[in-house]
Amino acid sequence: MGELHPEVAAHFELEGPVALVILDVDAVGAATGGPPQLREVSRFPKVERDLAVILDRDTPSADVAEAMREAGRPSLQSVAVFDRFTGAGVPEGKVSLAFRLVFQRLDRTLTEAEVNQALARVIATLERRFAGELRHAQEKGEGV
Repeated sequence: MGELHPEVAAHFELEGPVALVILDVDAVGAATGGPPQLREVSRFPKVERDLAVILDRDTPSADVAEAMREAGRPSLQSVAVFDRFTGAGVPEGKVSLAFRLVFQRLDRTLTEAEVNQALARVIATLERRFAGELRHAQEKGEGV
């Protein structure tokens, strides 16, 4: 990775600083489990919800996120962990994991009822599969 020399950039009529990156796509694919998958970008608004869940400390967050993705289909587009907390208010042997969930469809705007139904399926899955206890839920976003 580096910046292209200004004289070389000028030769190709490129204005401003130009950065170059050499990437071994095969190595990236091997490290991430395969080539990147492209998907269509929706023109409809997304709805974000944040959930904080109390789980056993040894529960892998990747397993929880994958279960959430499965439960929230087809409108749940992404799940990301953004916080891990232990301390006051979290029982011994437990951890509070906070997830950002993004709901969106390619064909239409989601209704609040649809988002709430998908979210209820996600929460039920957390309770059933991981004995998770909802700590906090918060609405964010552009839609609904």
